[in-house]
Amino acid sequence: MRKRYDFEQRESEHDLSLDSNFPTEKSRHSVHSIPVYAGVLVLLYLILLYGLVIYFNGRLPAALNVQDESENPSAFISSRAIHDLQLLTKMGPRITGGYENEVLAVDFITREINFIVQQAHKNQKIEWDVQVTSGAYTLDLLHVDQINAYANVQNVVVKVHGTNDTENSLLVNAHFDSVPTSPGGSDDGINVVAMLEVLRKLSKSSARPLHNIILLFNGAEETPLQASHGFITKHKWAKGCKVVLNLEACGAGGKMILFQTGPQTPWLMDYYSKVPHPYAQAAGEEIFQNGWIPSDTDYRIFRDFGGLVGMDFAFYVNGYRYHTKYDDFENIPSGSYQHVGDNLLHLVNSLSRAPELSEEVPTSGKMVFFDFLGYFMVYYTTSIATVMNMAAVLASTAVAVYGITKLGFTKSSTKYIVTTFLALLSGWILAAVVMLLTALLLDNSGRAMTWYANPWLIFGLM
Repeated sequence: MRKRYDFEQRESEHDLSLDSNFPTEKSRHSVHSIPVYAGVLVLLYLILLYGLVIYFNGRLPAALNVQDESENPSAFISSRAIHDLQLLTKMGPRITGGYENEVLAVDFITREINFIVQQAHKNQKIEWDVQVTSGAYTLDLLHVDQINAYANVQNVVVKVHGTNDTENSLLVNAHFDSVPTSPGGSDDGINVVAMLEVLRKLSKSSARPLHNIILLFNGAEETPLQASHGFITKHKWAKGCKVVLNLEACGAGGKMILFQTGPQTPWLMDYYSKVPHPYAQAAGEEIFQNGWIPSDTDYRIFRDFGGLVGMDFAFYVNGYRYHTKYDDFENIPSGSYQHVGDNLLHLVNSLSRAPELSEEVPTSGKMVFFDFLGYFMVYYTTSIATVMNMAAVLASTAVAVYGITKLGFTKSSTKYIVTTFLALLSGWILAAVVMLLTALLLDNSGRAMTWYANPWLIFGLM
């Protein structure tokens, strides 16, 4: 006879076996489960971070006017640069070969230089020259060699003599010509007037720089890159140039970003890291130096034909105004003048006294660089970046191996690993499909460039 106790025990065991397929209280609180509020907190954090980046990215320094000069005698004064740009842009588009460029703009720049030289401190020695030059060169754009010939283009060149009586010079370049469709407010008028104000400050100082400073106002960049070639290959002051600061724009207003440096000169970042308003990103260097876009700057001419090293800067925000009638005087905030002026004046003063201009400095690789919210620079060589990336790969691999080992090679663990991999792969594919559909929708609705004027739309694709 079967005892009642045995029957109840077997029934209990049967119930446990049936319940084993259902999640228990312990499994419901597994480390793999994440509460809903955690996802909400992550989303709020990302929104806050995005807002902080937008805020700091758009924050500009307060512009100084002439009344501030008594308390800041060595500071860049934006009000004078603003006045100069208003006069320059009133000429309209300044096309290479046209009256506005070859006569009006040249007269305006030389008149300002003459006035600055007349009021310079007695210790300063400043010369200037108008170069008319012709030539030709071959330029590789998108892996296609193009011959670029030019005749009678003009450069206005200023030399602030150093104290060491050597030919070593720091070169600063901006172009005063524009495309036919634009008055060239940011491209490149603001940089021209910034250089004039820097020259005023240099001329007033009682102390001469250690090395020469060459300020090149070039009159044929949009044609493209002709006047810079004429200077670096033919001008009498070109041979001593060692470092170049090239000032450009592909937008209107905002901050001046350092997007290209070198080649192979990490020491330049030591000087840039001390500017009042650091703002830099190395991604542009990869884009330009790998030839991924059909465009370039005078920096390339100085590098390839003159053997110079240096830094390439540009205004880039509001890129939809680039080369249009909206790149005008009214669309540049006063803080943009102060941003480029403060940084440029600091770099000119520090690099014109840098011992590296007269010494052979060994090359040590390309640089990775970026600023942190405009407060300070982070930079290191690509060799260090390779070590960091390899360390991250090894750490990730170790974590994966540890996790798989801990799970064990069972049927359920294999299913978990495959499911996780397929989920990641599906996410990548889905993201690509969404971006493709978004692009097709914008193209077919005639709004292909909507994102250009509204860059915040990219937040939805993050």
